[in-house]
Amino acid sequence: MASEKFEVFLIDSIAPEAKAALAETCTVIDKGDPAMDEWPERAHAVITRTSYIKGDMIARSKRLKVVAKHGIGVDHIDIPAATAKGIPVINTPGTNAQSVAELTAMMTIAAARNTRAAEAAMREGDSGDTFNWRGFDITGRRVGIVGLGNVGKRTAPIFLHGFNCPVTAYDPYITDEPFQTLGVKRAQSLDALLSETDILCLHVPLNDETRHMIGAKELALMPEGALVINAARGGIVAEDAWYDALKSRHIYAGATDVFEVEPPDATHPLLSLPNFLATPHIGAATSDSARRSGETVVKLVLEILNGGPARTRVN
Repeated sequence: MASEKFEVFLIDSIAPEAKAALAETCTVIDKGDPAMDEWPERAHAVITRTSYIKGDMIARSKRLKVVAKHGIGVDHIDIPAATAKGIPVINTPGTNAQSVAELTAMMTIAAARNTRAAEAAMREGDSGDTFNWRGFDITGRRVGIVGLGNVGKRTAPIFLHGFNCPVTAYDPYITDEPFQTLGVKRAQSLDALLSETDILCLHVPLNDETRHMIGAKELALMPEGALVINAARGGIVAEDAWYDALKSRHIYAGATDVFEVEPPDATHPLLSLPNFLATPHIGAATSDSARRSGETVVKLVLEILNGGPARTRVN
């Protein structure tokens, strides 16, 4: 490529400083550029946050060297199609973990304190007696974490040290060392975790094993009055079962940053519940996370384009 710059298509925007670093050595085609539809024919690399990278587009690619995820989850990228063409798919593990962990803590407090219903009533001029909105303290409650990866490892200390909560985690794919280092009890099974959890925090990827891993049976195992918080991926909790558990108040309240179909329709049943809080997939939406993820994804893409290894390859 001595006489021609690599062309990198930003399917979704990245931090300005990261884009500027990329533009020093590459031709950057940004989101909104009329040439964006030409990426299968032109791109040496594509960078996406949440936009779908479909198999037919990958199959049409002429000179694509890498599909890069700005963030962690790659369920919106057709991995088999990329693998079939020998194209690495990479992500940026850990760069948004602190931001997602902090959102988890925020949603937990908001769910426990009935913030969604109280705030809506106040905006309608009908807040009434504040005693109507009483919730409960999370200090000392039993926290259960499913997935002790990058996000789970940052969520655990927030509850352990910030709220003096005993924390148990279930993750059959890692060694005992992280549990011991963090001071987290290891659950031997998901069912065992659920039966002794007051606040359930989900931090796993979406795949065939985790899809609907929390359904009606699992929710019924939890103590009455528990909280369920999902800051991972839509589809991990079966939404119809979650609705029923919240409606009956067996689950006191729930909160999610993700849905099976995004964005969810305004008539989604869960959104009608006063004890359900939702945000539009903003877990990584902080300036700090955007900078970390942007700088990392640019560094990784440039390494690959210049003949280096795909260090965070997921396929």
